[in-house]
Amino acid sequence: MPRALKYLAAFIVMPLLAQKPSTDTPTLKTAARLVLVDVVVTDHNGKAVRGLKAADFRLTEDSTSQTLRNFEEHVAGASAQAGAIQMPPGMFTNFTTTPPDNVTNILLIDRLNTDQIDQLNLHRQLATFLKNAVPGTRIGIFILGSQLSMLQGPTTDLTRLRAAMQSATTREATLKPDQLHDSFADQMENLGAPPAVVGSLRQFEAQTNANQLDFRVKSTLAAMNQLGRYLSGLPGRKNLVWLSGSFPLNVFPDSTRAPGDPFATSANYQAELRKTTSLLAQAQVAVYPVGAAGLRVSPVFEAENNKTYSNRLHASLPSRGATDNAEFESTVLAENDTMNVMAQSTGGRAFHDTNGLADAVASALTDGADYYTLAYTPTNAKTDGGYRKIKLQLSNPAYMLRYRRGYFASPANVAAQTSAAMRGATSLGAPAPAEIFLKSAVFPATPDNPEEVEAAPHNLLAANVVGPFQRYTIDTIVNPTDLAFEHGDDDKVRASFDVAVLVYRADGVLMNHLTNQLHASATQQELQKDMQQGIQFHEEISVPAKGDYFLRIVVHDVVTDKVGAVEVPIDSVRKLAPLHAATK
Repeated sequence: MPRALKYLAAFIVMPLLAQKPSTDTPTLKTAARLVLVDVVVTDHNGKAVRGLKAADFRLTEDSTSQTLRNFEEHVAGASAQAGAIQMPPGMFTNFTTTPPDNVTNILLIDRLNTDQIDQLNLHRQLATFLKNAVPGTRIGIFILGSQLSMLQGPTTDLTRLRAAMQSATTREATLKPDQLHDSFADQMENLGAPPAVVGSLRQFEAQTNANQLDFRVKSTLAAMNQLGRYLSGLPGRKNLVWLSGSFPLNVFPDSTRAPGDPFATSANYQAELRKTTSLLAQAQVAVYPVGAAGLRVSPVFEAENNKTYSNRLHASLPSRGATDNAEFESTVLAENDTMNVMAQSTGGRAFHDTNGLADAVASALTDGADYYTLAYTPTNAKTDGGYRKIKLQLSNPAYMLRYRRGYFASPANVAAQTSAAMRGATSLGAPAPAEIFLKSAVFPATPDNPEEVEAAPHNLLAANVVGPFQRYTIDTIVNPTDLAFEHGDDDKVRASFDVAVLVYRADGVLMNHLTNQLHASATQQELQKDMQQGIQFHEEISVPAKGDYFLRIVVHDVVTDKVGAVEVPIDSVRKLAPLHAATK
């Protein structure tokens, strides 16, 4: 339901995110684009090179030299302790107090693409890493399963990190093909079925595996995009250590298939991967893929392998062992390519075939602790969606450079591509994206929080959800510097953003929701004058009176596709007094 908003200058006695640096100005569609490039410089021994100057670097975009607008060196050291924001009861925000020059390290445990036995080893090695981690290192732990979830938000408290890791359980990845037992087609072949029947069964099995792979790839990319949106709200460099038993993104076509094989041209995801790595790099996220399976050998030679490789009844068919071994080698090469592309595109580093996972994680964090940030305004100001290649060179060619290799010059209006961003932002338990900073006040609508038979106006109840309900007011202020304001013909600037409020049962079932598209307008002078007060909106939502529920409040800029969200446990506000000062 579209609604017009006046630009509001006050929202109770609560200035908008006063801790956030105020150097930003509201985004205007005509503003020049500033590109940030983080670069790690190492010598031939892998040690960080410090003390370089801007004059030592030469940066080109699409082979055209660029002028550096800003240059900064970041040196590893004891991180400043970041105190948590002490919010009053009923107040919630997605703003963090991360020090601007503090590197954030994210450990992503990929259960979706990791076998259970490898998960057990991975958990043990991460526990070892955290036991010996350098004090002051800022680390967060996320898990990729059926969806992305946060096990522990970024913190320097190693005690909390160790406890979170200890509480994590393993889960078997069920969508990876079984390489250690005969498939149904293998069994039929062993029993003497005609080659045509066996061939048809293999085609069916190959298609099933391809569909499962496609699901894993799309789920993995969606999680990476979601994590990138969350991390974009944290200042400075973010090192994302992706720990996975397999990296299923087939970047390049499979050349090992025989001519005429119906699955020789299996799907590859090069375009999707490039968009994901561009989003991550733009959020100053460097990816460090680590193979959680360790040093791998072909399943043909594993002691646990129960496949039948002898007594072939059809001598004209190729050796099953040779076929399986070729597929294994092809898979390893493809996954290594994926790891390398993900790392090189974002300025990270890939760790292949290592059984020392704890050491690999420590090396990744050390690698990303010393870096330089270069900023420039591209000479090519077009926003045509094209990919711009970045190349960095040093006056000393002996040094190694790791940095993001490019970005998409996307047009400002990407409203047609919003579904993925909103899906991630509205998921219960998912990392709260912070591309748009917001603060929400959630309180019972009336004293004593009485039960009601009917839901609040404009609420959209899920099927079979009935009262009694309790009603809550939601008053939110949005940071205008995170929205895109466009010039109108009447000397005013305008912004449009979507608002969604969702009620989830604790097990993730959606019970109720409401959505609105809001429009803010102001003169440029009003916008600058009231910058610290924010843009306000008011909603009312009904929650079932009995049970454990959560609110998810989401704001989405329809021009830039940026999102922000907060999550509210209803039990934390159920017994509060109403907020009488809220402006409706």
